[in-house]
Amino acid sequence: QVLQHQHSHSNTNQFQVRPPQAAAYLFVIDVSYTAIQSGLLQVTCDSIKKSLDRLPGAPRTHVGFITFDSAVHFYNLKSSLSQPQMLVMPDTKEPFVPAPDDLLVNLKESRELVDHLLDNLPSMFAKSNNVEVALGPALQCGFKVMHHIGGKMCVMLSSLPSTGAGRLRHRDSVKLYGTDQEHKLFQAQDSFYKARALEMSRQQISVDLFLCPQKYVDVATLSMLPKNTAGELYYYPGFRPNVRSVRARSARISLEPLVAL
Repeated sequence: QVLQHQHSHSNTNQFQVRPPQAAAYLFVIDVSYTAIQSGLLQVTCDSIKKSLDRLPGAPRTHVGFITFDSAVHFYNLKSSLSQPQMLVMPDTKEPFVPAPDDLLVNLKESRELVDHLLDNLPSMFAKSNNVEVALGPALQCGFKVMHHIGGKMCVMLSSLPSTGAGRLRHRDSVKLYGTDQEHKLFQAQDSFYKARALEMSRQQISVDLFLCPQKYVDVATLSMLPKNTAGELYYYPGFRPNVRSVRARSARISLEPLVAL
């Protein structure tokens, strides 16, 4: 019986990329001028904070946060710190991750620091006029943070990626509507986001993407992220905080309209 058990255990390991890991959630949040002015940053922070107690996997649940505009910002939330430590990567041409071992923390142990960060993120960027959006570099960094453990990456985006790897151009044109070229608007511009998605999928990282734009955002290209990682896409054009809310349910986050009283 012992030999049979050992043989069964050995066969099971053959089908595992890695042993079961703690549930991990990385929030990748747009802090550009558009995200601030539309109210997306405030709503995102408030809603994530209200949802933390419902994330699965307690007491082993791990969380991490990355924010981005023209630069990528990381947050050290180790429980031994007195307050969150912000680390900035201004050069997006060669993305790297400072202190990679400190960016995913146990939620229970670091809860006070996580709450502090979510309470203060909106005010930290309130006076920013940075309109650039470096989504590609933020995704590359997010992958480096999570690749050893896998998990759920929740990406909040307010506008078209405009700088760094994965930069997209505005290609929506009314001149193409109703012509034999219209189908091109529903195809991905390039392979960057699909390639990143396949890379993440191999490491068991699933991406939920929340598009909350005021203008054109190229859903066809960006949708490659959730499509190829078994994630979900939520599209809310013309996002306004008085009609939309971010709320987490169980293992996923969903955007739902508020009921007008």
